[in-house]
Amino acid sequence: MAPRRSAKPASTVSADTAKQPAEAPTHKARRRRLPADERRREIIEAAQRVFIRDGLDGARTRDIAAEAKINPATMFHYFESKEALFEAAIIEPWKEFIQDETVSASRFAAANTEGKRSTAISATRHELEIMDRMFPLLAAALFNNRERGKEFYFKHFRPFVDEQARMVQVGTPDWKERGLDPELIALQTIATGFFYSVDRYYRGTKLNTLRAAEKMMDLQLFGILGDRSRAGS
Repeated sequence: MAPRRSAKPASTVSADTAKQPAEAPTHKARRRRLPADERRREIIEAAQRVFIRDGLDGARTRDIAAEAKINPATMFHYFESKEALFEAAIIEPWKEFIQDETVSASRFAAANTEGKRSTAISATRHELEIMDRMFPLLAAALFNNRERGKEFYFKHFRPFVDEQARMVQVGTPDWKERGLDPELIALQTIATGFFYSVDRYYRGTKLNTLRAAEKMMDLQLFGILGDRSRAGS
């Protein structure tokens, strides 16, 4: 007797068909479309991370696009070259900071004797906070390539030194009579802030910018011996 055939499954879908994977969608899910300003900000932040990681010479536009999770064509829609990205990621924020320092200089010059210390502390604290954020980018701009670093220093960093020296002059009208060197004081202030950031960056510590600004200003205004009697605060 021939073996009896088993009945087919009640379902109209065969067993073999059920095992097949579902058909893949014809289009990949697209990334959420962002407003132009937000997309531009994302690209700038990605460029900053790549510049810090690879340096200006080592950074490649396709790496920046990959970091921003976009294709190179989209990135070039916003920035025509790596130089344009460098301008937006490093130079523009630094220019804005120098403009803020110019405003601080005017406030320091207009403050009375009692207000000069608090005004100077506020400006120095702001400077420390900016330097803390900008240090890795400044290091990439200044030290990645000697010629590039020299160009950046004289075009973009030296004006910061000059602005700091001007703050000393307008805030201390008798600086010549007192034998002060505004440029030296400016360099000391910047160097202190810069290496505060270096130390924090490599040790992984958090900088108390208010306390640091107070100590720095007291040292400059009253000297190592701490003679506060000469100032009216």
